[in-house]
Amino acid sequence: MLVFLANNYRTIGVDLSEEAVTLTNKREGLEGKVRVMDIRNLDFPEGSFNAVWDNASLLHIPEKEAQRVIRGYNRVLAEEGILFVRVKEGEGEVYVEEKVLKGGAYGGEKRFFKFYNLDELRKLLEANGFEILEAGVKAAIERPINWVYAYARKVKSEDSSRQTLASVENVETREKDRANVAPNQRLSEQLESIAPNNQL
Repeated sequence: MLVFLANNYRTIGVDLSEEAVTLTNKREGLEGKVRVMDIRNLDFPEGSFNAVWDNASLLHIPEKEAQRVIRGYNRVLAEEGILFVRVKEGEGEVYVEEKVLKGGAYGGEKRFFKFYNLDELRKLLEANGFEILEAGVKAAIERPINWVYAYARKVKSEDSSRQTLASVENVETREKDRANVAPNQRLSEQLESIAPNNQL
């Protein structure tokens, strides 16, 4: 959030934990910027945001509720708004006892994870009102895991009736698209210039 704010983006963060929100709002530059909220029930008017940034949040939502989250993101986005999602690569749902990270984060806690592969994340977004702009798999720097990520654009209202057909056609062209998803510079590379290692 600090990186977005430093680049003059009006930014609002949400977290389910009241304790985490209280602590975050005490940090310099973040006073009052974070609200207690469940991403399954976003309490914002329709079309409130030009972009939604989900960095390792969806992965804590059970598969049966994932579509509800993505549809919520679609609802609060303006026409052609941008969504970024990053989740852990893998299969299934499981509670994991995470190792202690630098600073003591998550040490000894069991946390729920829903793992994804690239095609699974693509299908989830495309089935809920988004077109993929860029997607891929990237090795994490701090831990021996892979991140699956996607940048997607909210489909225009007049295009929604053609979305299912487009999703089917995209299956045949995905391999070609991965090599040429952005004409000048990939979205992930543009982001790196603002926030190295996606630390937002």
